[in-house]
Amino acid sequence: MKISRDALLLPVDGLEQRKMETVDFKDVDHYEEDGVTPVFKKHLKERTILTKRTRADKILFGIVFVIFLIQSISLFIPIAWLFMSSLKMPNEFFSVQPFLGHSQSALPLFWEFENYIEIFSNPNFKFMTMLFNSLWYTLTGTALEIFLPTMTAYVLSRYKFFGRNFLYTLIVITLMIPIVGTTGAALRFFGFLRVYDTLMFPLVAGLGGGFSGIFLVYYGFFKTISESYSEAARIDGAGHFTIFFRIILPQAAPIIFTYAITQAIGRWNDYISVLTYMKSHPTLASGLYELEKEQMHSDGDYPVYFAGLFLSLLPPVILFATFSQKIMTSVSIGGLKG
Repeated sequence: MKISRDALLLPVDGLEQRKMETVDFKDVDHYEEDGVTPVFKKHLKERTILTKRTRADKILFGIVFVIFLIQSISLFIPIAWLFMSSLKMPNEFFSVQPFLGHSQSALPLFWEFENYIEIFSNPNFKFMTMLFNSLWYTLTGTALEIFLPTMTAYVLSRYKFFGRNFLYTLIVITLMIPIVGTTGAALRFFGFLRVYDTLMFPLVAGLGGGFSGIFLVYYGFFKTISESYSEAARIDGAGHFTIFFRIILPQAAPIIFTYAITQAIGRWNDYISVLTYMKSHPTLASGLYELEKEQMHSDGDYPVYFAGLFLSLLPPVILFATFSQKIMTSVSIGGLKG
């Protein structure tokens, strides 16, 4: 929508000039306190953090920036060392070079990219099989642990029925029990269902995700959503599923998306659960863990092991780097119209 702003005073190069032109509402970020003068997005971008701060604030901002820069470098160094070590020969990795010190901290003499080819052909390390198991374990568990808690929290927070408070209390008490205390019972339960040490384990285990820790986050969020959304939808003839999937669930999209990314990274790196419940079907995380233990008791090919470790590190790093802005940003969208 466009309006004439003949009477609006707009700042241009530090001066206020009266102009006769049209204003597109999508270019307006907000209005000044007078409620008339618009502040455009292109002008808002020019107001950086530093230009709005005092000298002391700028100094503090610079110190914080240096601290975070040092922390970022400290996190990057292990990844760089891992990559360099994956390009060495086994004898070079354990040797001592003149003027360079121990070879483990030096650059490779010859860049052996064949280590990355060998990781796929190594009979002791079935990379493609472990990659498939990792994808299956991560995607299946993440999808179920995202979808089921939203439905459970929605029903308990928006509907009134007999036993609702009892179920909510039971869920909270269940979440307070340490996972170590339920391992024995879980082993017997999955064995009884005949899914222990099979690829069906993440699917069956994920069905119990409706009472996971994220349930409390969804429950609190759904409680804050106004009932006017549901009432307006019911007047228009919407049913329960329509209200949930098309009205309520989209408003929780930022929370769902953020938890999905962090949950996927956590499951990709999880090796304890895989070693406990599906040892015969190792993922990259559990397979590398077992391979590392073998390398410690033999003169194994550590560079090849590091090559596999570096490859397994790439998916979660790329995933987080791609969606880090969405993870760090909390978005709230409203849809009521008066």
